[in-house]
Amino acid sequence: VAVKGKELMLQHLKHGMSYDASGATVTAECAWPSSCSLPEGKVSLTIKAPTLAIYGGAGNASATLEGLADFNEACDMSLAENDIKYYKATKNGSTYTKSGSALPAAPTGAGDYLAEMPVPTAGEGAYVHASVGYTIAGADSAVTKAPTARNLTYTGQPQELVTAGTDSGGAMQYALGKDDKTAPGEGWKSSIPTGTEDGTYYVWYKVVGDSNHTDSAAKCVIVTIAAKKDEKTSPASETEAPASDSTALEAKEDSLEAEKQIPASILLNSQFLVSWKGTKVQVTWGSVHGADTYEIYAEYCGKKQCVKISTVHSGNKLTFSQINGKRLNPKKAVKAYVEAYRDGRKLGRTILGHAAGSKNKRTNAKKVKASKSTYKLKAGKGAKIKAGTVKENKRKKLLSTNHSAWYRYATSDTNVATVDKKGRIKAVGAGTCNIWVYAQNGRSKMLTVIVQQ
Repeated sequence: VAVKGKELMLQHLKHGMSYDASGATVTAECAWPSSCSLPEGKVSLTIKAPTLAIYGGAGNASATLEGLADFNEACDMSLAENDIKYYKATKNGSTYTKSGSALPAAPTGAGDYLAEMPVPTAGEGAYVHASVGYTIAGADSAVTKAPTARNLTYTGQPQELVTAGTDSGGAMQYALGKDDKTAPGEGWKSSIPTGTEDGTYYVWYKVVGDSNHTDSAAKCVIVTIAAKKDEKTSPASETEAPASDSTALEAKEDSLEAEKQIPASILLNSQFLVSWKGTKVQVTWGSVHGADTYEIYAEYCGKKQCVKISTVHSGNKLTFSQINGKRLNPKKAVKAYVEAYRDGRKLGRTILGHAAGSKNKRTNAKKVKASKSTYKLKAGKGAKIKAGTVKENKRKKLLSTNHSAWYRYATSDTNVATVDKKGRIKAVGAGTCNIWVYAQNGRSKMLTVIVQQ
């Protein structure tokens, strides 16, 4: 029996069905529930999400219909699971919204989707829809062959630091890090990183997954470019991390070739100073040849660990007014240090400088003095540095040695002379070197040591 073609169907004579959709379920309700043979006069059809949860994993990519046979019989329909439509979806929390046209088949790739079952109602071309959103997660990408460190010696030219790795499910990418603990947040590339200068490099690698795979965990390879065996190196020997003042090394910094031979920590400390400017703190430091980044760390004295204040790519000075989002308190003392980097590799670090605030009961060094500026010694002999301090405020005491020693020392060449934490010089071999005396805030005095055989 039909009225107006397909508009009134046989089931409506049997039950007078009305249809309502809510989420994944369509419910058909009889107009005469008291005399209807259906439980409570209703019958439901529910769409179930596919069981395929991970790309390439076990499970069915097609959605299923629960209660299909009873629904078809009660409503005199011939619905089938082949009638289910699939769409790409956008996901917001637990809500899926379909986008675009229906897909040609049940999807198997990673992504967010919506499966929808259309159910015809009494009106011509009218439907209600049961729908369910679901996600097929990306499979894990994998490093099938890890990059390995190359055996490298300084050549003066850029050299690839690691062998190429291989992967599945994506593309291998690399980045230079500052250590082997924390993966870089930027700078990832498909090309293998190179290094020119001798030293230690931290090469990080990972697989960046394709559309069906997730990224692999980042891992690190430590690589060393060794110095030429016939080159004499003269690293700084520091009884504590080195420091500086504004006059040290001015003559040597005029020569690029001379600068290349000076250890990076000594160059940093050549103008290193932590000082208060009212309610702000200013940190200055010396330039290091080839450095492209300087990182400044600071914290109140008494705190265990300094926090990064800023990263500077040009210039040698930073002024800041806050630590951890709070304004500085000039009644307290602040400690700070600076690190220099080139292409993600750390070149050197200053001493940890301590400075009393402008309203602190203590004061800071204005100038470092020494009883002698030049020492002439024979190899094997020694001398004791006698240092003194001109204070910013003569009526106040310097910070206590709980912050740091009042004087710290560093030598530019341990092959010529060494210096210990008490300022005792020992002549080692013929030549000339410099020794620096550092005050707590970074003020310094440069001395010359001439050793004769």
